Amino acid sequence: MTKKSEHSGKLAKHHAGITRREFTRRTAALGVSTAFAGTVGGVAGMFSESAKASPKSGGHLRLGMAQGNTSDTLDPALMVTEATNLINYNCKNFLADTDHNGALVPELAESWEADGSPLRWVYNLRKGISFHDGKSFSAEDVIGTINYHISDESKSALRSILKNIKEMKADSPHRIIFTLAEPNAHFPFLMSSLPIDSIKDGKPYDFRNGTGSYVLKEFEPGIRTIFERDPNKWEDHVGFFDSAESVPLIDTASRQNALVTGEVDLINRPDRKTWKRLASAKGVVVVQYPGRLHRTWPMHVDTAPYDNNDVRLALKYAVDRDELNDKILSGTGSVGNDHPISPAYAYFNSELPQRTYDPDKAKFHLKKAGMESLTVTLSTSEGIWPGAVDAATLYSESAAKAGIDLKINKVPNDGYWANIWLKHPFCASYWSGRPTEDWMFTSGYAAGGSWNESRWAHPRFNELLKASRGELDENKAREMYWEMQQLCSDEGGSVIPLFADWLDAHSDNLAHGELKSNRELDGLRPIRRWWFV
Repeated sequence: MTKKSEHSGKLAKHHAGITRREFTRRTAALGVSTAFAGTVGGVAGMFSESAKASPKSGGHLRLGMAQGNTSDTLDPALMVTEATNLINYNCKNFLADTDHNGALVPELAESWEADGSPLRWVYNLRKGISFHDGKSFSAEDVIGTINYHISDESKSALRSILKNIKEMKADSPHRIIFTLAEPNAHFPFLMSSLPIDSIKDGKPYDFRNGTGSYVLKEFEPGIRTIFERDPNKWEDHVGFFDSAESVPLIDTASRQNALVTGEVDLINRPDRKTWKRLASAKGVVVVQYPGRLHRTWPMHVDTAPYDNNDVRLALKYAVDRDELNDKILSGTGSVGNDHPISPAYAYFNSELPQRTYDPDKAKFHLKKAGMESLTVTLSTSEGIWPGAVDAATLYSESAAKAGIDLKINKVPNDGYWANIWLKHPFCASYWSGRPTEDWMFTSGYAAGGSWNESRWAHPRFNELLKASRGELDENKAREMYWEMQQLCSDEGGSVIPLFADWLDAHSDNLAHGELKSNRELDGLRPIRRWWFV
């Protein structure tokens, strides 16, 4: 679906399918080469049929971001927010990406296949690719990048999903053989998480350097980022703007006003309460598309009182999800069930009973925990997701009816992810989701994971997670993923009340193809993929 430039004030709604993702998942698991995928994920995969002939070059894109902190860094091992990940997704390339259907699309890898089993994978890399500084891309860069993220001293969140790599061997400058410690049928999807850096003497030497369509010209943390199109870019089907600029506009009203008055061309996270009014503004289009985005309130399960599962269940029953969906999402999402797998996933547990607001059950679990009442503090900030403070206020009001005094600790936006998240025992967070169930569970719920925000370490869950990675039988894998969702919901450390559709807004002189639903802003790649009409 493409936006028609002559129609202003329009809501564009996009739908993501799963058929091609399932097809790619199955062929990868069975060891079928994906060398054919270039025909699937080229221009035809990037853009809808009506948009194929539409892209044209030129212009300067101005992007107003809901994120951006003075503590932001270019170190890919420490990147947390979309403001910095935007740089990776537009200035660097990955071995593969996912398209709008969730199917894998080759980038720096020309093809890949399982060599006999999902324990050993062979990747053939593209030749003739150069970094922005002129260095030739080779297997050295892939291996060095991975080593940077999985080294013992690394603080990278990718360490938990890449540590299964037992050995990497380049048997030529453009061919790598990966041997895993344990079979993983999802390995090609995990490799789509990794922006490739330029390597010298085994280490990255310039985090600004990449092979992507845009060169990073200027980076002032919390102030602005400037991009210029690489005159030597190797991809013909992307990279249409001459240049682009991203600026943090944390305040939602200011961000929307900047779009309406023409100061910026594109914003993320418009106000969900007023998005319909924004969509009716002259020259503005609001784009809504479903994905895996979810809001979370993680509790540290190794810290009292959250180390008691009855306390955790009491807090789960004390939230009025329907009220949050109505007042916070305003028709742009659905209620969550205290696990991170949405209906967009292939192995969504459709038979798991939906948890509802029940103050009496909350009181019942408090009594089981030996308590008549409970006082807890929830840290939150408006800048982490739209309505985060209002949602906490509603949560506090509904919890009060269950005998829970939920106090709100409103903290500054700047530095939230460095100073509050993973540190405060009960705080607000969110996840964009991940392409596969395994990736999502491994990133946020596996024992010892860098981003295991609740510090949950459930033996049965981790046993199932390990077994599911090498399971090629669809029915057996489904049974395991369904049980993992049930364990998260009933025993996990996170209250997950909402799944939210993606909302972006842009001027009507911008156009795009089918939108990627893995992250906001078209998979954080609008600079790479969009164009002016």
